[in-house]
Amino acid sequence: YFIIKGVERVLMMQEQPLMNRIIVEHDSKKVLQAFVTSSSMENKSRTVVCANPAARKKGLYLKHSAFAELIPISIVLKAMGVQSDMEIIQMVGIQKKYLETLMPSLQEIHDKGIFSQKSALEYLANKIKVKPGNERRPKQDPMEVIHRQLLSHIDCPNNNLAPKIRYFGLMIRRVINAMHDDKIIDDRDYYGNKRLELSGQLVSLLFEDQFKSMNTELQKQADLLLSKWHQRGSHRQ
Repeated sequence: YFIIKGVERVLMMQEQPLMNRIIVEHDSKKVLQAFVTSSSMENKSRTVVCANPAARKKGLYLKHSAFAELIPISIVLKAMGVQSDMEIIQMVGIQKKYLETLMPSLQEIHDKGIFSQKSALEYLANKIKVKPGNERRPKQDPMEVIHRQLLSHIDCPNNNLAPKIRYFGLMIRRVINAMHDDKIIDDRDYYGNKRLELSGQLVSLLFEDQFKSMNTELQKQADLLLSKWHQRGSHRQ
């Protein structure tokens, strides 16, 4: 309950999906997926491991707002430092159901000629989404995207990506298990998969959004003034 400019305001409690937890469900197109809404002090992002909605394409893919299209999950793991196909298989599971689902993704590595971490990072660099108005700016480093945006709630001390690799393995395993057993698909309405946000959290989110907007606008104005200053300096010379 607040009084703002002499007017009574009430902030109601809100239900939100649980952060930093794997949820397995069907999306609006009935495609099975495992997703995590990551929330940390620096970043918030949504990482999805899913099947390809195109019926002719099998295997598992990464869907993330940083990339312009679906990325084969095996290429993502290769970019994170997984050396061989056998490591991916052993990380997820050696049973038949895991092998049958992983094989199309592993085959895609060979079809695209990606056999090293360097070539996998080069592939990711070409798939990074460019925001409108930033076409002239250099693209983000794919390794920076992996560290800062993919599963951003997981700490990687000393740039060791092993915790994120294991977490991806768990997401892949849960998707494949759900493919063979509908009972383990999560229920969105289950209260264990939700959290309740009270007024303090809602106000803090509002402040965070406004503060980020102010910083963005400040940066734009600073860039504009600096560009004008450089132009004046070049004309004087």
